[in-house]
Amino acid sequence: MYFEKTFFPIMCLDEMLTFFDMLQMAYHRYLIKFVRIYSSYLIDLLPLNLIDHHHYIDNVD
Repeated sequence: MYFEKTFFPIMCLDEMLTFFDMLQMAYHRYLIKFVRIYSSYLIDLLPLNLIDHHHYIDNVD
């Protein structure tokens, strides 16, 4: 009886830790996907920004 009472919270803690590991893996996967999408979006916007910047400079001159 005493063993079950002490063992139960440890089992719950272990399940919680595996749950947090799963959450962390999902979070990292989402973060990597977001960074890839955002970086490709920035790379797509970069030439447009450069072109707009040069166009603006030409208009000022």
